Amino acid sequence: MARLSLLVVLPVAVVGFVFHQKNLLFLPNSQRKDGSTHNRAIVMQNAIPKTVSETIRAFESAYPKPVVTAWRSPVNDMLQVTHLSVVDSRFKYDAIFGFGYEWIFQLLMAKYPVKSEVEAIVEATISALDLSVEQISQDAKDVANWLEGKSEADILTAPEQKSNGKVEAALASIKENENYLHTRCGNLGVLAMMDAVGVKPEGDALTRWADALGMRKRSLEKDAVLLREFQEKMTAALQMIKSLEIREKKRLADSLEKKAKAAQEEAKKKMEEESA
Repeated sequence: MARLSLLVVLPVAVVGFVFHQKNLLFLPNSQRKDGSTHNRAIVMQNAIPKTVSETIRAFESAYPKPVVTAWRSPVNDMLQVTHLSVVDSRFKYDAIFGFGYEWIFQLLMAKYPVKSEVEAIVEATISALDLSVEQISQDAKDVANWLEGKSEADILTAPEQKSNGKVEAALASIKENENYLHTRCGNLGVLAMMDAVGVKPEGDALTRWADALGMRKRSLEKDAVLLREFQEKMTAALQMIKSLEIREKKRLADSLEKKAKAAQEEAKKKMEEESA
């Protein structure tokens, strides 16, 4: 199996060309919370920000083994998209991001054929992005525990109760931040919350959640579509792998049957020669 390549299945969600000048990253046609667009220049966290290639190399260094083919592109895509978020000066890690990060990788790696390698792969992606494995793990557990017994109304009113705990504070921070950077993992964290209380991420429900949490419906909707496409592609990939396994088992069975028949014919021939 080949090492993790730079080829991706899901496109990196950046409109227009991205180019660097000194410590600025120019992203044309950025969308504001109100849905309008404008050209913007983002001051990066560092004068010379870490590149996507460096993040990929950091992953390959932390996990030098090959990733199974069907999972290689989705893992690579998450690395690239999340990299573009964390190097943006507006990026602010919170528990919802951590919850979304672990949730999507749980979905992604649920059927990974080498179970013993899953934890190492996920931890390598986190460290490659210069994030904390321990913090993401703890935040994901805290949010999951917080969601137990909650209703949709409980979640949507949580930003108004920011002094109550970590999750409320994170949701309040998102709502109060006019320059909040929508990230795939942050959006997925919200979609995972919707899933936890049995709300489908579509139509009026997305409008309701976006308004209550101070987020952009379009951004949530985009990642909801990507999530459905991802699930469909993984289902198709798993079916293909299963078909290949069945075909290989049949090939091996046919081969063993031929060898057994040949052995029987050889034994029969030998007995006839000895009795002659």
